[in-house]
Amino acid sequence: MTTVSTLIRQLDLDEARARDAFIRWSVPDATVTGWSVGSSVALVHDRAPRPMLPSSWAVLLGRPAELRPLVAAMPDLIGTTPAGVTMSAAAYDLIPPASGLATRGHWDYMATSAPPDLRDDIRAEVVHDHGVLNAVLDTAKRRRACPPR
Repeated sequence: MTTVSTLIRQLDLDEARARDAFIRWSVPDATVTGWSVGSSVALVHDRAPRPMLPSSWAVLLGRPAELRPLVAAMPDLIGTTPAGVTMSAAAYDLIPPASGLATRGHWDYMATSAPPDLRDDIRAEVVHDHGVLNAVLDTAKRRRACPPR
């Protein structure tokens, strides 16, 4: 029988970004705090759904058994319940009903099981070189963060 270590560790963000595409390209660089249990992570960053009203947003990625202690500790770790959470649908049941957070949708980030339907004038190629893919996405992230004036 495998047991889950409930030791919550401060997360090395560079390490987390290196191993996870969602963290690398979707979690803002500024004001991020993170923790881990096993291979699962909890990140909290400020998100401003309305101007002048920043709020804490949690990103929870990993196995539900490892996320359970992170979810339970979240209010103590950040001093409040996050205003929102991004997580896999498989872990939705971990969110306490008293938190007031609602399930809004199901999605899989950067995942596909079949090629997309494309117009005849668009050509798609399978790229096996992860370095090329990372370079393209890194360039897009930099451009999005610093739009031309």
